[in-house]
Amino acid sequence: LAGPINFRRYSIEETHAQEICKCVGVEYDGKIPNMLPPFFVPSTLLSIVEERGMGIEGINLSMNYDFLADVKLGTLQVDIFPTRKPRQRKNENGEVSYIYKFKTLCSQETKPVTYGEIVCLSKNEINL
Repeated sequence: LAGPINFRRYSIEETHAQEICKCVGVEYDGKIPNMLPPFFVPSTLLSIVEERGMGIEGINLSMNYDFLADVKLGTLQVDIFPTRKPRQRKNENGEVSYIYKFKTLCSQETKPVTYGEIVCLSKNEINL
């Protein structure tokens, strides 16, 4: 993949791990659920849209991720890579929306922990 269009760094704290475990109904045992890194992807996409002066709105249509390594407390980097030009979609009222597909990579200390794809729908065309 070519260079990312954007990236963000987040801090994973123990309270995050406890909250995600509580949310999915499992007991926190000191291990961070692998599903936590993909939760940061929509936040990263929304911050890109906000930086470009667009409205912060959209819908995640699908997310598909492979878990490559255990996640640890500390810094997580989320890289976003565009994979194609947006496709136009018209609803029954004739309003145009745009479908975007992105590859994403979540890593810790330059080691990939999660890799996958997110497909989103937005009313705005975003200049990437």
